[in-house]
Amino acid sequence: MRLAFAAAAVTIVFVFSQPNLANAQTSSSGGKSAMSKTAEAMNPMNWSMPKWKAPSFSMMKKSEKPIVKKKQPSVFSTVSRKTTSGWNKTKAALSPSNLFPASTSKPAPKKDSPGFFSSMFPPKTEPKETSTVNDFLSLPRSGNQ
Repeated sequence: MRLAFAAAAVTIVFVFSQPNLANAQTSSSGGKSAMSKTAEAMNPMNWSMPKWKAPSFSMMKKSEKPIVKKKQPSVFSTVSRKTTSGWNKTKAALSPSNLFPASTSKPAPKKDSPGFFSSMFPPKTEPKETSTVNDFLSLPRSGNQ
């Protein structure tokens, strides 16, 4: 009995607090008392599911056309293109025409004085050809004198 009373109380509170959600079907007789309306509203056979419209999550308006994006290149073609570009830049940077421009390729003027290393290491003098004994004896001696 307590359970039925509690269920009826909850139903009444539900019906009167949200009249849009639970609409009871009414019969064709027009003059009904408040008690009969309440009894019809509490009858589960007269209940209907609430009407609920699902929200629309569309990001673009119906009048807008979808934007067609350019197809992205494949990984192989991207790597190939970047590798070719890098190799071409390397060839351009290391080409002799860039390393030694024509304006600086003029021959250096001849110096009368010997350079640093040539003064430290003088060139070897080739021995004179000796055809006679006197020429041989006139050569400078090395070692003990």
